[in-house]
Amino acid sequence: MPYRNIRILCIAVLIAYACFIRADHNPYTRHVAHAFNAIQRRALYNIPGQHLLDGAIQGMVAELHRREDLHSNYFSAEDAAELYTKMHQSFGGIGIVISVCGEPPRLTIIAQPEPGSPAAAHNIRIGDQIMAIDGEPTEGLSMDNARDRMRGPIGTPVTLSIRHREEEEIVKFDIRRGSIKIDSVVGYAKDKDAKWRYLLQDDPRLAHVRITSFADRTLQELHDVVMKLKKQDVQGILLDLRNNRGGELATAVAVSDLFLESGQGIVSTKDRFGITESSYSSSGEGPFRDLRLVVLIDRNSASASEIVAACFQDNHRAIIAGERSFGKGTVQRLIHAGPPVKVHGTNQVPLLKLTTAKYWRPSGEDIHRMRGEYKHDDPVSWGVRPDAGFEVPLSEDEYLAYIIDRLVRDTYNPNGDPLPPIEDQPHEPFVDRAFELAVQWLQKPLKHRSIPAR
Repeated sequence: MPYRNIRILCIAVLIAYACFIRADHNPYTRHVAHAFNAIQRRALYNIPGQHLLDGAIQGMVAELHRREDLHSNYFSAEDAAELYTKMHQSFGGIGIVISVCGEPPRLTIIAQPEPGSPAAAHNIRIGDQIMAIDGEPTEGLSMDNARDRMRGPIGTPVTLSIRHREEEEIVKFDIRRGSIKIDSVVGYAKDKDAKWRYLLQDDPRLAHVRITSFADRTLQELHDVVMKLKKQDVQGILLDLRNNRGGELATAVAVSDLFLESGQGIVSTKDRFGITESSYSSSGEGPFRDLRLVVLIDRNSASASEIVAACFQDNHRAIIAGERSFGKGTVQRLIHAGPPVKVHGTNQVPLLKLTTAKYWRPSGEDIHRMRGEYKHDDPVSWGVRPDAGFEVPLSEDEYLAYIIDRLVRDTYNPNGDPLPPIEDQPHEPFVDRAFELAVQWLQKPLKHRSIPAR
């Protein structure tokens, strides 16, 4: 046997032995393995090993949930693929936004396909109904199932049977999937050319910039957008983090750094023993330190959104307006939890998303909210509260109206036709009081713009 092969064999034996010793020190590991093998060999019903593994990990996660760790979760290979899609901001698909609309309910395209997407190249347009996917009728098909059927490896075909609005004929389109990118930094609304509008029509010195998630490309997207706005002489930014449920810690830190002077605290993390794992401060190299800034938050601004909002509030860098934030102050790590499984033609590994630490705002306060109902006026310290005079709590009906209004503004229609209803909800323009307060504050002369101390 060649020396190289002997060396590889020895290394493999050492690794296996190390794993054996480690497992031997934890008696529960042996018992779990014994139960797994017994069920596979002797159970009356033949259950695939992957299903047993899924069930075992889900049981352990359920125990964490009982201890109020609601943010640890297990993702099957299919769910993990969707999670990575959001993190990496791209997938193989055709470039449409769908919902279930009408009577009888039909899978409907609710936004004009993005220019350059496979769907746009085939004259598919807003309001079209998808009657079948690869010959299978969509009636009764869930949106998740429909989405999964339309996604797949780039370059592979999918056939859609489409009925255009106000037409009876069903037309088949053979489409090849392309690379679809998901923007995480967007504007207030889309214009007729499907471009995001950032500048306020009533005051082009101000811009409305929304961050929908903190993902892989968010930092670069935000940098490029705000740099372009600065070249247009924008003086103030409404940084909208409403309904942003978070994302990557590193991205939140980097986004904060864009707007801060040197040496300002951003966030720190501590493990279950209260020991600081990491502490982040600003570099002072951010290009947007001079821009006026208001951050908009609401009840669903969570995690990374709260890191940014709390950082700016504690450093008196921005006014915080809107609703009290969600209160998710824990850090999760992604751990491979099983063998790879084919999903959309590629290998995907199941994941355990495990809470391993808490994060703390620069003031030293804990943002995390334990289990309980959402209350605007809860005196317990959790989440990020808007600054005094900038609180705009919404009722459930008002919040639903805001979400519907936001969905409608995120569509565009170059033909000027009426937009179809979204989830059969009538659309009425939402009076955005938090936005109005933010604009009013940004428009005040500089000498009257002192940021209140907390």
